[in-house]
Amino acid sequence: MNEHVLVMLPHPDDESFGVAGLIAQSRKRGIPVTYACGTLGEMGRNMGSPTYANRETLPELRKQELISACKEMDITDLRMLGLRDKTLEFEDDEYLADVMETIIDEVKPTLIVTFYPGHGVHPDHDATGEAVIRALYRKKKEDRPVTYCMAITKNREE
Repeated sequence: MNEHVLVMLPHPDDESFGVAGLIAQSRKRGIPVTYACGTLGEMGRNMGSPTYANRETLPELRKQELISACKEMDITDLRMLGLRDKTLEFEDDEYLADVMETIIDEVKPTLIVTFYPGHGVHPDHDATGEAVIRALYRKKKEDRPVTYCMAITKNREE
């Protein structure tokens, strides 16, 4: 079976701080990587110091940063899902799982990386991880790809 990594995270930059090493190792071995990015992180509050963005310019800036980061990491397939930042926890659970399942079925990954439900630092992290796991539970156990879930503990600094 041909290997294929599918990264399923909610925001631009989640891939960079969370799985850049795994992506780099995979690409070095010639393994294709698809990144399904849920939102553009358009509701972020940090506009820089000095300020370099505002509410109107932030979505396009984040989009360009995402495209540039994926190019640097040699991600072979970037999918921007167009979901709304800071609202994923309010989406219908089955709808969000449907979105993830469609991508999983198209990509047919051998490895998925997402957030461990309940252990992200943001509700969008948890909602994305929950949707991916829900989509995987719909499949027979033997048809599920290996899945890595990132966890960030509350006492991470200690």
